[in-house]
Amino acid sequence: ALLAPTLAEEKIAVTIGPSGFIGGIKPETIFPVVEHIQELVSAGIVFGFQSDHPIIHSGSLPQAVSLLVRNGLNENEALKALTLNVARILGEEERLGSIEPGKNADIVIANRSVFDYRTRVEKVLIDGKVVFEI
Repeated sequence: ALLAPTLAEEKIAVTIGPSGFIGGIKPETIFPVVEHIQELVSAGIVFGFQSDHPIIHSGSLPQAVSLLVRNGLNENEALKALTLNVARILGEEERLGSIEPGKNADIVIANRSVFDYRTRVEKVLIDGKVVFEI
């Protein structure tokens, strides 16, 4: 986050991996990210979350992000970092990342916040068709 003003000025997007916010599992993640994410948000930096599968399994990403939410990251910012911001970073925001006419969207409907460990998926739609429903 020491670089936040420069990143914002240069309009450089950032991706953050789960190891960076669940502790120093690897040498490149020695500085905890939890304290710095709000600085990225405040500076208007587009940031997204990533995993480095198979080292840290991609399936752990939602749980890792939920730790950030529990520690104060705004839930909407967290969701945006998992969806629209990642699409922007990849240059695919016209096609992916949000639910709008003309975009490709797979939709998961849950009984509560996706960042709550008690959440249960109730319905999944892919290409407009229900592929799972309780």
